[in-house]
Amino acid sequence: MKKLIFAALLLSAIGASAQQDTLKYRINLTDKAVTDYALDRPEEFLSKKAIERRQKQGLAIDSTDLPVCRKYVDAIRKKGVKIVITGKWDNFVTVSCNDTTLIDKIAQLPFVRTTEKVWTAPDPEQPAMATKRDSLINTPLWIEEVYGPARRQIEISNGNKLHDAGFKGQGMTIAVIDAGFHNADSIAAMRNIRVLGVKDFVNPDADIYAESSHGMSVLSCIGMNQPHVMVGTAPEASFWLVRSEDEYSEPLVEQDYRYCDLDGKFALMSRQAAKAADKGMVIVCSAGNAGSGSWKKTTPPGDAENVLTVGAINKQGVLAPFSSIGNTADGRVKPDVMAVGLGSDVMGT
Repeated sequence: MKKLIFAALLLSAIGASAQQDTLKYRINLTDKAVTDYALDRPEEFLSKKAIERRQKQGLAIDSTDLPVCRKYVDAIRKKGVKIVITGKWDNFVTVSCNDTTLIDKIAQLPFVRTTEKVWTAPDPEQPAMATKRDSLINTPLWIEEVYGPARRQIEISNGNKLHDAGFKGQGMTIAVIDAGFHNADSIAAMRNIRVLGVKDFVNPDADIYAESSHGMSVLSCIGMNQPHVMVGTAPEASFWLVRSEDEYSEPLVEQDYRYCDLDGKFALMSRQAAKAADKGMVIVCSAGNAGSGSWKKTTPPGDAENVLTVGAINKQGVLAPFSSIGNTADGRVKPDVMAVGLGSDVMGT
């Protein structure tokens, strides 16, 4: 009997430890006063590639580049929460837990400025990830046109002129951030796209190639490199495939905004996109898909400063009804450019 009781307690403990956290909070910090790093030693906290990019563009390395203070992170962890991620540019720590009283304790730490809930677990009865893929017909059509069916959507943005001048994305690394890349690893015509790696920020246990096909479509518009089947806008670039969109729920991280919030500074994602641009990266983002609804306006991070916000048109150059419109709350023109996003030719599954 004692053995049975012990086994039951052990299984109960294992189950409790394996329970998924249902809440995530962003802990905004006051400073980086106890950092282990120094700005005159950037090689300790920035990659060689990042440093070279700054030098090439004449961009200074400043305090926002310093990592979040390790002592602060450790102190927060000791309160009983899990560290999800740290954000050095806006100086925050995102944590997960099941107990809101832990956040109350964290809020009392002297280096914590504010705390805010950013995610609540969806209904456990709802699916959390894809469990199967669509079947494939790997018989791409060969046509006489070198660009395949993509000729018009590239010409309308003058991409063909860049190609003629020798600019095909060579030496560039592009992160495609989307909701999933369904079958992108199995479509024969896409196998020569240079994929450096994948990262799923929504559910690390999910198969990024089984989720939404939207990212696969976007990747094919950019990276396809099969003459007479389809050639994309940057066929010689290298790619990271990143999943950030949770299509199974609408958590707080995808909150609603007011028009006055569209100033490029209110939404965290807009601030982060603008900061990435300030660090020398080219940030391209969608204007949004709210054009047909009552909202209509560009959605974050499309309101961010110094990012290239793209609206959608059809192949005749007519605005797609769903494409969001500007201006921003502070009067800037958005979107910045338009590209074919309605009736686009993409690789199919």
